Amino acid sequence: MTLAMKKTTIVSAIILYFTVAVQIFNYVFMMSQTVIDELFHIPQGLQYCNLNFTYWDEKITTLPGLYLISTLVIGPFLECSIYLLRFTNLLASCVNIYLINSIVLKTQKNYDFKTIVQVMNIALLPPLFFFSNLYYTDTLSLTFVLLFINSYLEKGRYIALVLYGQFAIIVRQTNVIWVALCLGNALADLLVQSYIENRNSHLPKTSSKGKDKSNKPKMIKNVMIYNFSDLSSAITFHIQSNFHFVLRSMTFVRFCEILAMVSVMIGFMIFVLINGSVVVGDKSAHTASVHIPQLFYFTLFYGFFSIPFVLRNVLSVLRTLIKNKLKILLVLAVCLVIVRFNTLIHPYLLADNRHYTFYIWNKFYGKYWFAKYVVVPVYVFLGFSIYENVKSSTSAGFIIPFLVCLFASVALQKMIEVRYFFIPYVILKMRFAEPSWTTVVVDFIINTIVSYITFNIFFTKEIIWSDFNDIQRLIW
Repeated sequence: MTLAMKKTTIVSAIILYFTVAVQIFNYVFMMSQTVIDELFHIPQGLQYCNLNFTYWDEKITTLPGLYLISTLVIGPFLECSIYLLRFTNLLASCVNIYLINSIVLKTQKNYDFKTIVQVMNIALLPPLFFFSNLYYTDTLSLTFVLLFINSYLEKGRYIALVLYGQFAIIVRQTNVIWVALCLGNALADLLVQSYIENRNSHLPKTSSKGKDKSNKPKMIKNVMIYNFSDLSSAITFHIQSNFHFVLRSMTFVRFCEILAMVSVMIGFMIFVLINGSVVVGDKSAHTASVHIPQLFYFTLFYGFFSIPFVLRNVLSVLRTLIKNKLKILLVLAVCLVIVRFNTLIHPYLLADNRHYTFYIWNKFYGKYWFAKYVVVPVYVFLGFSIYENVKSSTSAGFIIPFLVCLFASVALQKMIEVRYFFIPYVILKMRFAEPSWTTVVVDFIINTIVSYITFNIFFTKEIIWSDFNDIQRLIW
């Protein structure tokens, strides 16, 4: 498939997506014009759209990126309205498809019509697609994270890295984590590449038999693939050589990329020092809490929305678990202890019956004392399933920073929200090993069915709150 065909195909897919999505969007708008947190976002967005930048609702905890972008998109051309504010996110969802395609094109060895379906499956993650019909920060937040990652993979785009990194944070502060992911990956790649280029020169002058002549890590498009042993050896080598060879191997392009990402990180730290917290506005409902079981819930999220990817590796995962049964028993024991002593329950989880998590918790996890323990083996299995899906298509220099960033993004949140999982899930799924036609078709069918069911529930199930005039509806 030529580059022109690739562009034509993805643009055609986006047009088809938009044609269908706008019909759903219009029906969502007809059924409800204020959904839960839109109670805060919409008035704020309307104020900014009408160029009133002095107004700020203290209940809002994110920076004003969503409202600023809405103003830029709508303000100069059209009259501000709730419909157009929401429409900003629908347009952003189209941009996300293009960006996911661009990233997959840079990281996946083969690219064909199957890849287009794979890209659409990632973008059509049912909860993410749902929120593209509302005025929340999630869709646009993903847009700027994807813009940043795409610029990082293109190499040499220093100004773009700074701008997209800053805008990603302005839309949602926690997006600094994904800047850190790319920075961690860049540093790991630098260490390994520098180690490979210089390891022999640091060895004692012996015969050529003593020289390390192992092959370089392989490259898949713009991604360097190497294992944990390579990274460990590189770190050991550079510690022993006082990191002398790192500077020798650092090119001007790589130095500027790292400097650009570091500058974004420093800017964020200055903001936190001045603000006194990552959160703006109402800090009381979003205090940081170490909540490790959120990582376990992320594996469930992966398992539910990636069923065909779980099934394609189920036998190899089981073989790995059986082969390492003593280690797995230890992992299970640690997970059980974590679940016992670190399961946190936010008051909103117990009180807000407008989210699926309310029913999952109150009908299962919170109803039976044993419920949270019996699921632990599932967490472990799905954790190994995730690794099985990425081990051949990415490197230790991605996996380790990703795990650290995943912890920072979800395990410091007390509240259980599926929206916290969107960005790490999308980043992870873009790194999955290339699927078969069966896998992508089944994935598409499942996404479609889940979206149909959840939209149908949204349209038909009415929830009455005594302190709200509008009918409330069930969302993710």
